[in-house]
Amino acid sequence: MTAAVTIVHAYAVGALVVILALLVFSVVTLVDTARRPAWQWAQAGVRKSTWVTLEVVFLVLMLLVGFFAIASLVVDVVYFASARPKLVVAERQGPGGTWPNGGQAPYGEQAPYWPGDGGQTAYPGGQRRDLPAFGWYPDPSGRHDQRYWDGTRWTDQVSDDGRQSVDPLPS
Repeated sequence: MTAAVTIVHAYAVGALVVILALLVFSVVTLVDTARRPAWQWAQAGVRKSTWVTLEVVFLVLMLLVGFFAIASLVVDVVYFASARPKLVVAERQGPGGTWPNGGQAPYGEQAPYWPGDGGQTAYPGGQRRDLPAFGWYPDPSGRHDQRYWDGTRWTDQVSDDGRQSVDPLPS
C-alpha cells in the first residue's frame, strides 16, 4: 500500500468513529427524551413533541446525509444544556411538584432552606425530590439581595440591585 492509500484509510476510519460517536450520542438523547413521562415535561414547561421530533428528524438526516451530523450534535447539546436540567428538577420534585412545607409553589416562590439554619437540612424531609425549582431566591446568608439555587444546592452566584457577581458560600 502506498502512503496516500494509508492516509485515506486512516481518515476514513477516523470519520467512521466520529460518525458512530455522534450516532450513539443522538440515540442516547432520543432514549432520554422518550423515557420521560408527560408530567415531567409539563412540570418543566418543555414540549416533549418538539424535542422528540427534532431528534428523530436530525437522526434520520444524519443517517441519510452525513452533513447533518453537525446539526444533530447541536440539537443534542442544546437539549442537554437547556431542556434536560429542567426535566431533572421536575423528576426530583416528583409528580405534582411537591415542595417543602406542603402545597405547590410556582417557580421561584418557595425559597430553599439554608443548610445551617435552625437544624433544617439542605434537603428538606431528607429527600432530594422535595427541593424547590432552580432560580434566584433571597440570599439566606443575608449578605446579598439574592443567591442562585441550582435545584439541588446554593451556588456562589449572587445578585445585588440586579447586578450579578460571584461570592463564595459562607462556611
